[in-house]
Amino acid sequence: MIKATALVIFAIMIDAMQALISAGIAIVASFPGTAGGGIFGCFAGKEIAGEVGCAVVGILGAVVATPLDAAAPYTIPLGIALGFAINICLSATFGSILLLFMTLAGYKPSVKYLWGGIGEMLPGVNNIPFWTALVILTVIKKSAKKGMSSFMSTALSMTSLMSPTGAFGKATGAVMQVKEGTVDIARQAPPRVQTIMRQMQPQDFLSKIRGAPEDLAEERAARRTQNIMRDIRPLKTLAIACLMFVGAQFANAQGIDPVQFTITPENPTPGQQVTIDAQGIGSFLGNSTITWQKDGKTELTGKGEHTFSFTAGGLGAQTRIHVTIVSSEKGTITRDFSFIPSSVNLVWEASTSVPPMYRGKALYSAGSVLRVIAFPSIVAGGATVSSNNLSFQWSRNGNPAPANSGLGRNTFTFQGDQLKKNENIIVDVYLGNVKVARGTIVIPAVSPSILFYSRDPLRGVLYDSALPSSVSLATNEVTLQAQPYFFSNTSINNALTYQWKLNGKETSGPDASRGGLTLRQSGSGAGQATLTLAIQNTDAKTFTQIANAALQIAFGETTSASSIFGL
Repeated sequence: MIKATALVIFAIMIDAMQALISAGIAIVASFPGTAGGGIFGCFAGKEIAGEVGCAVVGILGAVVATPLDAAAPYTIPLGIALGFAINICLSATFGSILLLFMTLAGYKPSVKYLWGGIGEMLPGVNNIPFWTALVILTVIKKSAKKGMSSFMSTALSMTSLMSPTGAFGKATGAVMQVKEGTVDIARQAPPRVQTIMRQMQPQDFLSKIRGAPEDLAEERAARRTQNIMRDIRPLKTLAIACLMFVGAQFANAQGIDPVQFTITPENPTPGQQVTIDAQGIGSFLGNSTITWQKDGKTELTGKGEHTFSFTAGGLGAQTRIHVTIVSSEKGTITRDFSFIPSSVNLVWEASTSVPPMYRGKALYSAGSVLRVIAFPSIVAGGATVSSNNLSFQWSRNGNPAPANSGLGRNTFTFQGDQLKKNENIIVDVYLGNVKVARGTIVIPAVSPSILFYSRDPLRGVLYDSALPSSVSLATNEVTLQAQPYFFSNTSINNALTYQWKLNGKETSGPDASRGGLTLRQSGSGAGQATLTLAIQNTDAKTFTQIANAALQIAFGETTSASSIFGL
């Protein structure tokens, strides 16, 4: 009876634990603001004023965070999923232990009762005490059968033993035959066996055949235990897995560093300002004495001095920082940092269209091909490290580019995104496994443009001077050359379309598709005309590249103003 009571108490504890955890998760998920604010406030207040602070600050936190309860539609599904995972581990772990205790106590639960364990794994449903019901039903079932089982067992045993084919009948016949000397088997047995058989009484012979009653009871108990253990083997495996998971999480939690340091920037350049900020779990840093040392010299000390700033040295000049935190709660914590300033300069070039002998930079237009080159300045052991010995890890617009990264790969070539206004490129430079520098550059995208030049029959296109927006014809005929600026070079030869218009009407000529157009004045008189040109890139990867230009032309005028040839 004592065993049964202990099993029932253990089952009640399992059911109560699961119900409380499910209720807690449901409350937090349904009221994330109120519950979360109260819990956070309690922990914060307890650090300051103990239990009273927990109560006061917890209530204030719950009130302040109440508006966050609007997030309940999102947190409830998360709570259900979390409750499901926790209940599976709890039910499998403690349920398996309960079944093991029941087996050792001689209570074999019915298979149909074990289905209740599935209900214990479901959030909400596990509020029903399935494990308690399983133990109580198993104990009642065994108690009800105990008296009848003893009587039936005795009767069946006697009937089996006394039957001619039973063990007792066979044993008795065998002994009688031995005594009368009428059985061939007895005569054929070895002399030692015949001697033993003559000396044995019928009841002794029966005991040798069937075994002693206590041996049979032990054998039946062993078989029953083996069967039960086979039934709960899957639950036992799941329980071990859950215990391993919980143990790993506990070990990880124990390994959390009480102080985390944030360094800005992590890889300083020469003469750059560096800030180290110590951040701790709870409020113990505010009451701790923190001392900062730079190259062995104390620079800052005091209570709660968790932030320290200094200026990095020159290229390759090492700076050592040592911090000591003395806390009544965490003891003494020390950390060491080492900084060796380095730098990496990024230079870019765009594959876009510009005139021959152009002195300026070919600017990047969205969708064009870009090449970025890294020039690192890394000093190690007093010597400058070659780019071939450095690893360059490139990323573009926040996305790593492993195909373009690696040892000695200081060049990054790619085609830009035609829908982005700029390209953000970052390279991290590593010496071995240590990051020693970082370079960042933002490349803006410009809109393509068009400039008009005059074409001389003898000297060709006069690229030394572009035409202004308004010109006068000095002769009756002039040839213009339109130069597209900053269109993708991959499209310049076959993917650009030129649309010319004179006073709003389309016009063309032999070289119009290559940017050339000849204008002639027919008749006499003076006047003005407006020439417009639209260039469109038809390449699917750069179709957003479009440019427009207009030129006002005065003809038939005899003025001292500059002519189209600039004379």
